[in-house]
Amino acid sequence: MAYKKIHQIRIDFNVTEKIMRYVYVYIIEAGDCYMIDSGVYGCEEQISSYMESIDRKISDIKKIFLTHAHPDHIGSAAWFRENIGCEIYAGRGERRWIEDIDLQFSERPIPNFYILAGRSTKVDHVLKDGDEVLLEEGLLIHACRTAGHSADEMSYRLEDAFFIGDTVPVRTDIPIIIDVAEMLASIKALKREEGICSFYPA
Repeated sequence: MAYKKIHQIRIDFNVTEKIMRYVYVYIIEAGDCYMIDSGVYGCEEQISSYMESIDRKISDIKKIFLTHAHPDHIGSAAWFRENIGCEIYAGRGERRWIEDIDLQFSERPIPNFYILAGRSTKVDHVLKDGDEVLLEEGLLIHACRTAGHSADEMSYRLEDAFFIGDTVPVRTDIPIIIDVAEMLASIKALKREEGICSFYPA
């Protein structure tokens, strides 16, 4: 079956007392529900309230696809895995930072890291470029490696929708890039995709 709707949830958070940011979490609503990224630590209550507002339960979320390991994308993943039983998917190169946030902090310390990142969680399924995951009958998600912003970021295509995480820098913000050549290659890869109606950035 095709998905019914894609829901966008804006999660606001503070990097410091004076620096505010936000990130988008996406819910794919079909027979069950599936989540792209998990926002910052503690946002599960906001996600739960949103699920109720669309007459779904938070337990309807079965799988979480993490685009990359940065704190604003993985923060509530551990809660969902431990309390809801969600399976976690992520790129191979992101796994080490998701499963060991202390390692991530030692290699990439940022303000309020643990407030945002929460705690480590296991990655149940490691993805590489070109992998496909059957969500339910007739609903297939495709993994596309779009590194550059992070070591092994994954974007996810679902029919005519593409969830691209932080692959494309925000025009009004200072870009975070660890590899310029990879980022340019990733953006070119996105441009080559045909039949896309909507891109969903984080």
